[in-house]
Amino acid sequence: MDKKQAKEALAKLLKKYNFDSSAIWDCHGTPVLLHKACEQIAIVEGIQFERPAIIENSTKDGVVAVMVEGVFGDKHEWSFGEVSPKNNKNAYPYSMAEKRAKDRVVLKLIGMSGYLYSEDEMDDFKESNPARKGADQAPAPARKSAAQAKRDGDNDTVRDILQSADTAEELDARWQQVENDWLPILPLSWEDSIRDTYENHRDTLKEKETA
Repeated sequence: MDKKQAKEALAKLLKKYNFDSSAIWDCHGTPVLLHKACEQIAIVEGIQFERPAIIENSTKDGVVAVMVEGVFGDKHEWSFGEVSPKNNKNAYPYSMAEKRAKDRVVLKLIGMSGYLYSEDEMDDFKESNPARKGADQAPAPARKSAAQAKRDGDNDTVRDILQSADTAEELDARWQQVENDWLPILPLSWEDSIRDTYENHRDTLKEKETA
């Protein structure tokens, strides 16, 4: 695929998934796609992901690598998501590694890998987004103490949000809500337990759907 064909393919992608032009921007000649756009493509196309395999993890050092497999019709692809202090400023290395791996798999499955990159590939991509330049960056929300979160019943609330989902697709959408709205304010020590709730319920739903 030459540059002209790649440009035409990007235009078709925007039209097919009803994205506006802000979903893709140019980072020094490299087209970059929003992470949420990758997620939308996966939902629209019914792309199925296997549970990520942890290849390397060191929370203390901020180093995480996961491998994700995805299926789209008769196509099957896999890729890695890597995070280290050299390529990530996000405080949630596992979530970032998962996003990078899934986005790479999505782009492989729709035939755009190598021509289009996800914004989560590098922090530099996000910072290059014109929509972010000059924008006031809101301070990170303060985390609750474990005692305060317990008094507020946050653990039960989040579990109810996840466990009341009736399908894996609905659960994935709710997980995005939890990841964006709840995890940043809850005690960091709760994250693994909440993630386990999501993954266990997803496995249960998947088994029911394939039975």
